[in-house]
Amino acid sequence: MQSNSLVIVVVMSAIIGGAWMERDALKKYWDNHVNPPSQASQTTLYTWKDSEGTIHFSSHADDKHAKEVVVDTNKITPIESPPPSKKLEKEKNQSFVMDIRDENERTRKIIQAAKDKQTMPE
Repeated sequence: MQSNSLVIVVVMSAIIGGAWMERDALKKYWDNHVNPPSQASQTTLYTWKDSEGTIHFSSHADDKHAKEVVVDTNKITPIESPPPSKKLEKEKNQSFVMDIRDENERTRKIIQAAKDKQTMPE
């Protein structure tokens, strides 16, 4: 009786351990087969090009040349902000250098005033 219980515990432990190691694959299976994506993930848009060559998009056909386009909204991701421009970075570095130069100039004037005060008799 105890050996049967031990075998059951070992088998259950192996199943749970295997499921834990394959949890990502099991989650994908669960998401795809048990919770299928809803049909609301698709949106219908209309697109057309005007006489000036500008492309327009709308939720309803505003032009007789509008073509229907189905967009899968599950594939839409946020746009990452672009990296800062090198010109802005260069201006920032130049500003930093100019601030250091100004601070050095103020310090030089203070030191010069102190030297002048020591050399001039009162």
